[in-house]
Amino acid sequence: MRIAIGAFMYEANSFSPVPTTLDDFAAGTLVRGPALLDHFRDTNTEVAGFLHACAPLPDAEIIPLLAADANPAGLVQAATYVALRDELLDRLTQAQRTRPLDVVLLALHGAMVAEGEDDPEGAVLSAVRDIVGPQVPIASSLDLHANVTARMAAAADVLVGYRTYPHVDQRRTGERAAAPALAAAQGGPRPRTVVQKVPLIVPAETMQTTHGPMHEVRAEADWLEAEGAALVVSVFGMQPWLDLPEAGGSIVVVGTDPDAAHTHARRLARQFWQRRKAFDVPLVAPDVAVQRALAVERGPVLLVDSADATSAGSPGDSVAVLQALLDVGCGRTDAGTSDTDLCLVPLVDPPAAAAAHAAGAGETLTLSVGGTLDPAHSPSVAVTGHVELLTDGRVMRKGPAYTGMTMDAGPTAVLAIGAIRLLLMSRTIPTSDPEIYRAAGLEPAAARIVVVKSPNLFRAAYGPFAQDIILLDTPGVSSPNLHRFAWQRIGRPIYPLDDFTWDPADPPR
Repeated sequence: MRIAIGAFMYEANSFSPVPTTLDDFAAGTLVRGPALLDHFRDTNTEVAGFLHACAPLPDAEIIPLLAADANPAGLVQAATYVALRDELLDRLTQAQRTRPLDVVLLALHGAMVAEGEDDPEGAVLSAVRDIVGPQVPIASSLDLHANVTARMAAAADVLVGYRTYPHVDQRRTGERAAAPALAAAQGGPRPRTVVQKVPLIVPAETMQTTHGPMHEVRAEADWLEAEGAALVVSVFGMQPWLDLPEAGGSIVVVGTDPDAAHTHARRLARQFWQRRKAFDVPLVAPDVAVQRALAVERGPVLLVDSADATSAGSPGDSVAVLQALLDVGCGRTDAGTSDTDLCLVPLVDPPAAAAAHAAGAGETLTLSVGGTLDPAHSPSVAVTGHVELLTDGRVMRKGPAYTGMTMDAGPTAVLAIGAIRLLLMSRTIPTSDPEIYRAAGLEPAAARIVVVKSPNLFRAAYGPFAQDIILLDTPGVSSPNLHRFAWQRIGRPIYPLDDFTWDPADPPR
């Protein structure tokens, strides 16, 4: 059995001013051909799940294509998208010409947007279908934040999203996506995917599946699978900052009986919609949050600056929390420098990181930091500190999400400013894993305050030792306050931008 495996993953933010280029994919993941197998083996990733699902097949011939992934930001530049798309499809075409394929397994995100293309995943899947023909099963894994479109469902036999948020089941999702496609290729029933859109945007901060409204809907989906009512059921909250006509949450059911799948999808969509108000996010002003954190007897207290979340398309250059810490005196030289006094703050600022590297470890310097990538949402602030440590910015993920994958923040420096340890990075990477600090000689479990720029994924790794978690009301292109954005293209009405009644049996609006 010839099985083609590839990945083309990216999560766009329509409001981010920072485009994504080929260099960003190169800094993230960009591997080709056989190198793909070694790159993902023994990792918690969808591709590793594909490989694990194929391993028991005695006649499996894996054809590795291309794997490309970049950290979320704005739209993918047209030339970058076309280059990577065409390379993936060219490799697939060559494999099909050599000898017809039996299955195609793709790891996609589901929330990519490129210049000139609102639905890259739908376009890729449609092109894959054209190459391999109507009989070859095509399966794709998706992030729980995917914006599932009709074109995606029409082209793929199987679409399967993460069950978890914080995302810790990437490998398992790859296995769940591959299983129905591989079974069909061996003579089993052909699966079909049914999509029921739900006109709502779910804030990422309250989309966790461990408890709350998303957990309740996900539990119903799990019951349907356990009872054999469907092969796979996925609940998608969508990336909340996609200004697209087809944007919105969705229920996706994979089964062999389309009528039954539609019935289940509509029932879950109704339950999803009925819980819409339960997703509202309580936010705290930064100055109030800092005072609350400093009053806690023992840290760490997490200050969550999700409006500048580097895993949600924000650049990570906001100094809103840093300024609040400076305002209460945490930057004074007498503020305390023991581990239990420290306030850890990440900041993406290439010029400041370069200046620290140029000065050298142990040197004291005054810098203007912040607002270098998105000045519309963050001013700069002047700070004076000494360079405590310099690193190359390479970080191995050791938490439960994407375990074993490497991130590259570029030249990185730790600037000591009183009790503040400012982690100056040259490149935007997710901050949800405590390893970003540990790789720079800082231990977040011992600190007083830890700033994370992540709406929810941080809970998987920080949850076991965080003493308190405070969600902040700050400016930025990934703010949970969705009314702040100048929506122009999104299909209306949609909750919470509009207050209206809806039922999945209603005609499309």
